[in-house]
Amino acid sequence: MTVFWTILLIALVVFEASTANLICIWFAGGALCSLICSMLSLSIWIQIVVFIAVTAILLFVTKPIVTKLRNNHTEKTNTDALIGKTAIVTESISNIDSVGAV
Repeated sequence: MTVFWTILLIALVVFEASTANLICIWFAGGALCSLICSMLSLSIWIQIVVFIAVTAILLFVTKPIVTKLRNNHTEKTNTDALIGKTAIVTESISNIDSVGAV
C-alpha cells in the first residue's frame, strides 16, 4: 500500500499546485499520514481510518481559517463601477427609447 499512498500523495500535490485554489490539500495531508502508517506496516484498515480522520480534521479545522484569510474582494469594473457615482446629464435620457448620455 505504500506505493498507492505515494502515488495518491503525489497526484494530489500536483493537482493542488496546478490550481489557484485550495481544493485538495487536506486530502494530501491525509494521504501523507496514511503513507507514514503504511511505512510503519500498520494494517490497511488503520491506514484508511487515518486517511479519513486526518483529512476530516484538517478540513474542519483549517478550512474556516483559510476562507477567512483569502482575499475574496473583487474590484468592480466597467458599468458596475459607476453605480452610485454622480454624473452630469449631457443628453435627455429616455428609458423607453433607450437613449441619453451622461
